[in-house]
Amino acid sequence: MVREGFTLIELLIVVAIIGILAAIAVPNFLNAQLRAKIAGTEQDLKTYVDAMLQYHMDNNSYHAHRDGAAQQFPLTTPVPYLNHFLRDRFQGLPDMNDRQGFEYSFTYYHWIPYSTHQDLWGPPWRRMDPTIDQAHQRGAGLVDGWGPAGIRGGPRYNPTNGLISQGGFFRLVPKGTRIHLHSQ
Repeated sequence: MVREGFTLIELLIVVAIIGILAAIAVPNFLNAQLRAKIAGTEQDLKTYVDAMLQYHMDNNSYHAHRDGAAQQFPLTTPVPYLNHFLRDRFQGLPDMNDRQGFEYSFTYYHWIPYSTHQDLWGPPWRRMDPTIDQAHQRGAGLVDGWGPAGIRGGPRYNPTNGLISQGGFFRLVPKGTRIHLHSQ
């Protein structure tokens, strides 16, 4: 009488092969999610800059810098340059009870005109990146967001140093006619 089935060794080999394949596939899947967030962030910043340029064409100035919940309000109301506030993909949802003013702005991409970004994107990063140097022209500015390492400001995010490299995302807002004064 011949018994049909698998030996213990054969089963262990199959389980080991499945384990090796899973060990290869899971990190690649996790990296794919991170790369998608990075690509989405870069696209959101481009959308934000495009909305600001449209706002500038209509109003002959950029909107005021604000550190509160109303940071992107001029781009959504009354003319919808943006359909909604663009939330930073690398930050959590805001807790309205805990976050006020400047801390609230961490949740969304942030408009930083020339006069207000000296400390965040100033030296030594200014000398290291020509885009930041162009943003230091009067009337220009940056739109920025947090990077995967949880850093805003500093060097530009660079994926060649690993997907979780130091640095934040930013995009240059070209020099404009003027920027409205700060208002809440």
